[in-house]
Amino acid sequence: MEIQPTTELTALFNSKIACAKSCWRKYYWTYVRNFERNGFYEPFFVGSACHAGLEAFYLGKSEESVIRAAEKYMDEYVFKNFVHDMALERSEKARMLVTGILHGYVHSHKAEAKNTNVVFTERTIEIPMPGAGVPYVGTIDLAIEKRRRIWIVDHKFYRTIDENVVRGLKIDPQVQMYMLMMRSAYGEKVGGCIYNMVKKPMIRQKKATKNKAEESRVDFLLRLEECFTQKGAEYMVRERVPFSKKDTRMSFIDTHQWSMLLRIMHDRSEKTLLNPNAWPKSTKACFEFGTSNKCEFFDLCRNHCTGNGVNQMGFRQRTGLERGDVIKTALKIDV
Repeated sequence: MEIQPTTELTALFNSKIACAKSCWRKYYWTYVRNFERNGFYEPFFVGSACHAGLEAFYLGKSEESVIRAAEKYMDEYVFKNFVHDMALERSEKARMLVTGILHGYVHSHKAEAKNTNVVFTERTIEIPMPGAGVPYVGTIDLAIEKRRRIWIVDHKFYRTIDENVVRGLKIDPQVQMYMLMMRSAYGEKVGGCIYNMVKKPMIRQKKATKNKAEESRVDFLLRLEECFTQKGAEYMVRERVPFSKKDTRMSFIDTHQWSMLLRIMHDRSEKTLLNPNAWPKSTKACFEFGTSNKCEFFDLCRNHCTGNGVNQMGFRQRTGLERGDVIKTALKIDV
């Protein structure tokens, strides 16, 4: 089936703007041509499943319910996206990683959910972007009240958590946009954001050798759990970051400028919009810094593809948040 393009700018969200900042040509392949690589993308799968589990955890659900919430997401994701082969095998390995992370998190934070005053979980918000004609859309993971102050809690999942990760939180544009919405709704009670950073264990299930059988699922999950129960300081980092009104205002100005750039790029003729050469490449984004990992669209750019027939080259129709039917409980504010 032919992949259908989207030439209209329908909504703005952090990943879309970040993609444009990285490379306009990558934005073209992703959000205009709607190409998505066939296969399995573990970071998205693990992060989203863990988000589903943590939502249940902070709503006071049992450990079994936390795991079921994650499994429900994983079942739906796999059913929707994969019907075969290696992708299914990789998703099964990622399932164990998700289960291990959540088991370890729940055991390390048993008292926390009971003592946390939850304001809301997983709330989608809309912020109008004057002149852009479309809103900025995002989802706040969690909001809690602590010592008469309201804090956003943002769950982050990383391979490594270093000084640069922590230093960069202060200029996080996504959370600062959330702060703008929260202050419009709750006023000066809003203090800032508590970043709940979880390091994903790099251990993997031990394969069979001549002298030993493959590590059992139970034993592997126990090892995963121990990363959190015995090395909590390494695998779970909390950083409380206050944001001033100036911080959020400056972030809004920056995001608004990018929304206007996107508006200009999308207001061109359809013929121009569907021409990849109308979207300049940023060759610095072709390879992940310090690695040999290349952009998923590298071969399309290198071979000067026009976009026709690309679904036969390992791509499928992308589905994304900008499809309006998934925006449900949005809170709208005036800026």
